[in-house]
Amino acid sequence: MEIPNCPLCEKIKREKINLYKSFSKDFFPPLCKEHFKEVCKVIDTSFISWDNFSGEENCFVCEFERKIEEEFYKNNIDYSELCLYHLKKVRDKLTPKDYEKLVLKWERFREMVIRLIESYDYNSEKITFDDFYLILDHLLGTGKRI
Repeated sequence: MEIPNCPLCEKIKREKINLYKSFSKDFFPPLCKEHFKEVCKVIDTSFISWDNFSGEENCFVCEFERKIEEEFYKNNIDYSELCLYHLKKVRDKLTPKDYEKLVLKWERFREMVIRLIESYDYNSEKITFDDFYLILDHLLGTGKRI
């Protein structure tokens, strides 16, 4: 199954890894739950304390992600490779016809997910769990997670 990678998800993931690697005992901003978990996967966490966990819904890295998205949307005209999650964010920049055309390619994946969930017999579908999670990543924009 050929599922295109979202260039924006890839860029966000790459930039976040670089950002996390720059964290140290001297510089470690308070993070939300999701980004706190991600940091623990990327760097040595021996110097991290619970003081670095903000519990807020938005954090330094959330803002960092938003800035990357804004920059991407500002500098790109071709949105054809975006995942459905990011495509929905630029809907207002596209004509309704172009948007429908781009969303149509994701319809097949959405239908596969629905069939798989409705079937309750995961062995009957010709889709692996890895493919299933990959599809969900692209539909939900979670490809940017580490």
